[in-house]
Amino acid sequence: TAAFAIHSRLHEARSDVNAAAHSHSMYGKSFSTLGRLLEPITQDSCAFYDDHVLFDDYTGVVLETDEGDRIAEALGDKRAAILKNHGLLTTGESVDAALWAFLSMDEYFSFFKIAYAYMISMGIEPSLPILKLLIDLWVCGPHNESIGICTFPRVSDSVLNFIEQKIYYKVTK
Repeated sequence: TAAFAIHSRLHEARSDVNAAAHSHSMYGKSFSTLGRLLEPITQDSCAFYDDHVLFDDYTGVVLETDEGDRIAEALGDKRAAILKNHGLLTTGESVDAALWAFLSMDEYFSFFKIAYAYMISMGIEPSLPILKLLIDLWVCGPHNESIGICTFPRVSDSVLNFIEQKIYYKVTK
């Protein structure tokens, strides 16, 4: 199956990965068609700052393990991959960490869509530089030029991710 072809090769390539989350979620799949990495424009998205990749070599339904090998190679030592025209893949030291990463990344894509729609409704031509500037000014103030760099260590800790996932699960259960 496709799940085995991807996950078995990922686990073989990464001894530090105990769990992987993968889905074709509406927002993740939609964003993946853009063929771009996410930008650190929200606090939660900073958890993926320089810790995710774009896998743009999608060849259709995965039937052979060689595509799993290519995904694992593209992922390298990063936490997550945006699989172009396919969906998301996140990893973790635990199921909770992988799930937190997946839910956070998918939520970012939902925010991205809403932010772009809001910009259009305000008559602003949507672009990442403009969106990032607005968020930097709104969230961090005009003097902070490195929101991703300063926030990444504070929101990417696996213990905190584990706790946040538990809270999220209990609230949404």
